[in-house]
Amino acid sequence: MQTDFVQVDETKVMCNIENADNVNHVVVFMTGVSPFPDGYGCAVYLSWPVEGSRAWHLLGFLANDKPSAIFKVSGLKHGMFVTFASTIYSVFSERELKFKILLISIVHSLFMMHTACLLCDSYV
Repeated sequence: MQTDFVQVDETKVMCNIENADNVNHVVVFMTGVSPFPDGYGCAVYLSWPVEGSRAWHLLGFLANDKPSAIFKVSGLKHGMFVTFASTIYSVFSERELKFKILLISIVHSLFMMHTACLLCDSYV
């Protein structure tokens, strides 16, 4: 279990995934101590360095009515990631999880778009 999160700003928290090549699943959960504000949730991303930048993959989301999730990460390949500009803040040098608090409507939209893209790619 990892609890060594680093707060990046008011809406972002990150943690390093140690020994990431041997990790098959990532389990995330809210402890119940502090729920999200009403109308908010968080998007959960996985990233790692790619050619001087960071590649990010949306794994899913957490919300007050969905306080836990299990994500399979062993099958993810670099080609499945969206690479953003290298200006994105990174705390660690290897693979990391990022949690971004957003309006729940935005979280749901991101997840639906991501799911649709994965379905489209599987039929091409």
